[in-house]
Amino acid sequence: MVKNKKAFLKTFEVLIAILLSFIFITFVMSGYKPQKPTTKNLEILQFYEHNTKFRNCAHQNNITCLNEFVNTTMPTNYNYTINITTITDSTIPANLPNTNVKIDSIIIAGNYTEIDIIKIRLYYWNR
Repeated sequence: MVKNKKAFLKTFEVLIAILLSFIFITFVMSGYKPQKPTTKNLEILQFYEHNTKFRNCAHQNNITCLNEFVNTTMPTNYNYTINITTITDSTIPANLPNTNVKIDSIIIAGNYTEIDIIKIRLYYWNR
């Protein structure tokens, strides 16, 4: 009879532990809400995606030319850098600041005369 009481108490303790764990997960963890982005992406590159001059600058790896396009639409309170890579290259520029950096990217498959798949990434952040 004593063994049955001990087994009952152990089972009761386990049920209480499970119940307390469930209460903890339900009430404490449900208070966590992931942060939503404070601003939406600017989507500057999508604006120039079908611009022939922009595409030619990209295929020539002419960052200066691409900067001229981006400078006309980038708000003045942002700094940015442009990166042109192949589709499989995921290299991140080393000169990015230690802050909240947003990325805008497009893939260009080619122009009228050649097929050359490249990826243009625009990294931008608040000044």
